[in-house]
Amino acid sequence: MTQTANLLSIYVDNSREIYLVTESLVNSLAKKMRKGATISRERLAGSSTMRRIMSMGARMVADNEGERVTAEDRREVAALHADYILEFAEYI
Repeated sequence: MTQTANLLSIYVDNSREIYLVTESLVNSLAKKMRKGATISRERLAGSSTMRRIMSMGARMVADNEGERVTAEDRREVAALHADYILEFAEYI
């Protein structure tokens, strides 16, 4: 993982604004999973909500660190965040 991807991951994991979006997504997925739906990591990582989360994080990295987040960094962090979301949704 690159330094920029690490920064993006830190902002995604620790930002209040992003946490609120993530929490909403977790609750929605937990409800779907209780009804028997299976959610794939790849589909979640490419969803519009995840793109929004990555965009918010990338904007924070650019504003606070002055570094540009690449598309590859966004995909890598989105996959990690999708794993976190799916794991969290299973336990709700």
